[in-house]
Order: sequence, then structure tokens, then C-alpha cells
Amino acid sequence: MEIEQVISMTYKNDKLKNMSIELNTKITDSDVQKNWEIFKKSMDEQNQEFNKDGISLKVERNDENYEYKTTMDIDIENASEEALKEQGFSDLKNDKSTLKDSKEAAEKDGAICKIK
Repeated sequence: MEIEQVISMTYKNDKLKNMSIELNTKITDSDVQKNWEIFKKSMDEQNQEFNKDGISLKVERNDENYEYKTTMDIDIENASEEALKEQGFSDLKNDKSTLKDSKEAAEKDGAICKIK
């Protein structure tokens, strides 16, 4: 199984405005591929699409290539405190980290960062 996570952050005046988290899973093992439908069902139960209170979750499935992708988009300014807490981001609205701080922390954790 190959898993890739891509986190995109949009800053304005050195304040985080939006965040997108993509999780791409590709099944490469033939035994697991045989159980693709079971895998998808399990993942779908954990990742139900929604769009409310400034946060959305979208799911894409590629049966031919055994790929499962989730994308969570968070509009920091419009997301409610309750919705952020439900998704495990309770401190995001009050985060004072600058773009430089976030980049340094992510790289320290082993991430590869690109600033556009």
C-alpha cells in the first residue's frame, strides 16, 4: 500500500486562511486488491462526505487503479469552533504560527515544503 499526504496552506498577511489535506492511498498488493470492495466499504464508513460550517470532505475512488483519495478543505475564517473541534483542529483558529513557523515545523517533522 502506498500512502501520500499533501497539505496545502494559504496564508494572507502571515495568517493561515485555508488548509487542504489530501490523503492518497493506492493498493499495490494483489491480495489486498482482491479485497478492494471490502477496503472501499471500510474507508467509506470512516470517510463520509460532507460540506458544512466551513469544512468539507470529498472522496474519490478509482476502481481500475485501486486508488482511494480523501480531500478535506478548511476555510479557517468561516469554520465554526465546533466543526474544527469535531475534525481534531480545535486550536486552528487561534494558531499564531506564521508561514515561516509552519514551514520550519513541517520540515522538522520530515515534510518537504514548497512555497508558491
